[in-house]
Amino acid sequence: MATIAGTIQLPDGSPYVGKIRFFRCDAPAVVGPALVTGIHDGLVVETEEDGEFATELKAGTYRMQIAGSRAWTIHVLDDTATYDIRELGVPGFPSYAGTGSGGVTVQPVDKAVQGAAGLRAVVVHQDDQVRTLEYLTFPGDRQGGDFIYDAASTWPDDSVDVIRPFDVSASSPGRWHRDANL
Repeated sequence: MATIAGTIQLPDGSPYVGKIRFFRCDAPAVVGPALVTGIHDGLVVETEEDGEFATELKAGTYRMQIAGSRAWTIHVLDDTATYDIRELGVPGFPSYAGTGSGGVTVQPVDKAVQGAAGLRAVVVHQDDQVRTLEYLTFPGDRQGGDFIYDAASTWPDDSVDVIRPFDVSASSPGRWHRDANL
């Protein structure tokens, strides 16, 4: 299995001491010569007093969540490698947390966008950026979730799975797409 390690800090620079949860979201998956079935039911890892952690994961796509914050996607490509959490190709991660010299800086104050209209109004959008909707149309509709910005997309806005920002013309590329790996 791959070794995943890193240091988690709070926005004030102090270490995060607490739980990190990993949920596999790409099963069934091919791992070496085998097909792995079933969705990983979750792995909980505790950080040390200095915010450091280490764990082992099979190759695949996981949702990683630090207590009290939203989850994001990480990609473990090789079962035999050792990764720093900052190397795992997390789409949109910089929009949610910056990487400091001591590791990943967690910003639990990052708030979910309020509805599709709020997502359309976001004026800072970069390729592979991830934004979380608290709801789609009205509070409590249970249709929120993560959307990933695709700077090359020209798909039509369907107000559910594809959302075009107000500052992008209908004929120009750039759309928010619902993350199907929730």
